[in-house]
Amino acid sequence: PLQGARNEARSMAWAATYTVAKTGSDGNPGTEAAPWATISKANAVLLPGDAVVIQEGRYAESIEPARSGMAGRPILYTAQTGSRAIVTAQMRFAGRSYVTVRGIRFESDGPAWLSDDADAHHVTLEGCEFDQVERRGNGAYVGLLCKGSYVTIRGCRFERWHEGDAIRIQGHHALVEGSDFSNAKAGHGL
Repeated sequence: PLQGARNEARSMAWAATYTVAKTGSDGNPGTEAAPWATISKANAVLLPGDAVVIQEGRYAESIEPARSGMAGRPILYTAQTGSRAIVTAQMRFAGRSYVTVRGIRFESDGPAWLSDDADAHHVTLEGCEFDQVERRGNGAYVGLLCKGSYVTIRGCRFERWHEGDAIRIQGHHALVEGSDFSNAKAGHGL
């Protein structure tokens, strides 16, 4: 299964393909044979055109790239093909652009899965799953708060969302297509 994600990354002409696994070490080179242990390490290292394959496991850390990708050379975070990579911390793309997140499950017990700002652009979420495990505390709950431009949400599934909007678009040129909101609480979709 990992080979499929790795081959896809190679066919897309990614500059480098790294691997994160629960059994890895951040002292490793991030290869399939010697993976990193944390998404944080990937956040710090990835350059435009790089991809990271996240193997099965639960990761209590954020997808928060230290730099942006470029047009034609996005930074890619992808789940290992056929596995269930679960991230339980909020994605943060403030000031970032050309970032793609694919096939990852996001479980939150807080108010959001994604936060960006008006400077973020060309962020793509494909084939991801979003679930708010439980509602905690009071306050404004917005699952994907998209203030930037050219945000694409494609083929994603939105499960339980207890309060507020699952997606709130405040930027421009946003595309939501082929996504499933059938399990979202009534009145808490877009």
